[in-house]
Amino acid sequence: MASREITERKPNSRPASLANLRRGGGRPKGIPNKVSREVRELALRLFDDTYWERIRARLLKGRLAPALEARLLAYAYGEPKTQPPPPQWTLEPATLAKLSNEDLERAMRHAEEVQKILGVGAS
Repeated sequence: MASREITERKPNSRPASLANLRRGGGRPKGIPNKVSREVRELALRLFDDTYWERIRARLLKGRLAPALEARLLAYAYGEPKTQPPPPQWTLEPATLAKLSNEDLERAMRHAEEVQKILGVGAS
């Protein structure tokens, strides 16, 4: 029963045809739909130099939608890193005694960076 005759029918079904039996018919995989391609070309024509000049002017005036500005920044510089915030360090001797030298050095670098941001401490 590996190959069926074209006239053979399953119960309660339509007769098989060559179109139903042929594999791989239609648009080849990876080739965009003609309508999709035409719509994309139309959309690209809408975003001409004038459009981008207006976007830049709105950006410089601070009138660009925050979501659009964030997306443009992500395209220009990459997505922000989503690292967890650094742990809160306590100065209790028991806690400090449990930390490795590497952890203590990292805590010191973190504290120095916080001081720079806040503008406090020795420079």
